[in-house]
Amino acid sequence: FAEGRLLGFAHGTSFAAPKVAHAAALIIDRYPEATPNISRALLVQSARPPEGVADWDPKHVLLTCGVGVPDIDRAIYCRPQRATLYYEGEIEVDEVKLFEIPVPAEFSAANGRKWLSVSLAYDPPVSVVHRDRPAGISLTWELARGDVSESEVQAAIATEAERDVETAPSAELEAKAKKAK
Repeated sequence: FAEGRLLGFAHGTSFAAPKVAHAAALIIDRYPEATPNISRALLVQSARPPEGVADWDPKHVLLTCGVGVPDIDRAIYCRPQRATLYYEGEIEVDEVKLFEIPVPAEFSAANGRKWLSVSLAYDPPVSVVHRDRPAGISLTWELARGDVSESEVQAAIATEAERDVETAPSAELEAKAKKAK
């Protein structure tokens, strides 16, 4: 506090911690079976940038505000214009999972821009050497419209798998890299 002043001003992320902890507690109260990853995904998908940053550059908003301020209503309740679906389970390396997302006919038939939000919270395998770092596993996902045939989806999956094989380092290069360390 400045000398001679009764009140002062402070800011920082420490003010955010109790708000997020409160929102997490409400999620756990509503969904006691929720894992930490589900709770985290619900918090992230509900977040919106704070008021007053609408005119900012989106990159600056992300750097300054992160994903935003969690909205507990969005996190724990479905509404006619939004629903939350989630999957909890393991996805093995090189495994492909297909999920069908039920889209109401009214939603797809309505005019105007529509939003579909996907939040992902997952525990990547950790490096054997550096246990505090991910093991270099990347997770990719795609979205296909309902009018895309299953054979087109399977062909896209096969094409992506071939691309991954072509760009993957050979076992010989991996062995050399390990020796160099």
